[in-house]
This record gives sequence, structure tokens and C-alpha cells, in this order.
Amino acid sequence: PSPNPQAPSPTLHAPNPRNLMKKCPYCAEEVQDEAIKCKHCGEFLPSDARGPHAGSGVPPKRLTRSIRDRQICGVCGGFAEHLSMDPTLMRILFVLVTLGTGILPGIIAYIIFAMIIPEA
Repeated sequence: PSPNPQAPSPTLHAPNPRNLMKKCPYCAEEVQDEAIKCKHCGEFLPSDARGPHAGSGVPPKRLTRSIRDRQICGVCGGFAEHLSMDPTLMRILFVLVTLGTGILPGIIAYIIFAMIIPEA
């Protein structure tokens, strides 16, 4: 008997020979190159780590309060480290913005940042 031309083929899909792997920047386990979420740790992969050969194994830079450049809680020092700028310049900018907005909003923002941003 001749095979039915409309019946699905019983062959399985062959694995893609170009199935490349990358490392999750959070747990360092191997995941597929096109993965959006790590199957091992459950973290979403950063958008710059998606795509062909984009996984470098380097986790993204996190915003943290500085323990080295700290005057009060390390908020300005942490922002300066994250933005790769001088902590003194960041403090001057913060004071100018605080004075320009009527002092209270800047103080409230600083307190909120000190509570939300984790310590390095």
C-alpha cells in the first residue's frame, strides 16, 4: 500500500545543529542561546544577553548603596559608582537638585532610596 500523502510524517524533528548555548548571568548554568528565562534559576535574562552569542557570563551592573564612598547612607556614592562618575560631583548635583525642588522632595527621595536600594 502507498503511504497517504496527507498523513503526517512519523519522523521526529532533528535537533538543530546550530543549537548554541550561553551561560545564565545569575546562576552560570548553560541555557539555550535564544532563551528569555533561565530554566535553572527562573530569572529573566537581560535583553542584552539574548540573541546569538550574547551570553558573556557577566551579570548586569546592579545599583547598590556604596560602602566605600559614603557620607550618610551611601546613596550618592552608589549612584556615582553605577554611573561611573565622581561621587563628589554626584553629591553636588544632588544638593543642587534638592535645593532647586524646595529641599523636602530631595530629602524624601534620599530616604526612599536609602530604604529601597540594597547595600553593596
